[in-house]
Amino acid sequence: SERQPNIVMVMFGANDAQDLKNLDGKTVSHYGDKDWNENYGKNVADFLEILLQRNITVFWVGNPIARDDYYKKRMQNLNYVFEEETKKYKNAAFIPTWDVLKSVNGRYSDYLPDAAGKNRLARASDGIHTTPFGAEILIKAVIKKLQEKVNLEFREIGEEKNL
Repeated sequence: SERQPNIVMVMFGANDAQDLKNLDGKTVSHYGDKDWNENYGKNVADFLEILLQRNITVFWVGNPIARDDYYKKRMQNLNYVFEEETKKYKNAAFIPTWDVLKSVNGRYSDYLPDAAGKNRLARASDGIHTTPFGAEILIKAVIKKLQEKVNLEFREIGEEKNL
């Protein structure tokens, strides 16, 4: 049977800060051009419209901090576009994650402490993507922010619910 979600969480962008092309492969806008954010924002809005027309509430998850300044600036810009576009709709919200994978000193870190305080690899070698451990940290933070906005109940994987 076809599923009919009423809430969708999306996260895009780790590879999106580049030239925009049309379906024919022609460059529409070079990343960094004045019109890039506007053109990319239209793509974001088109995607949101598809979901919102189906009465789906959208939570757009922002990208976490990146290691290199080059990518850090690009991720910040993408997050800005995502946040600005989601603000235009009453049933869409932006969930920032920029600070979620920072170290205690507030900087990017490849390693972060687990629940026992042991440092574990949280980021992939590219300094952008996460490892499974980093993704777990990110997911827990997003779920916490989501629970603040929506009355949802989550269980840990494998946790049995008492009936």
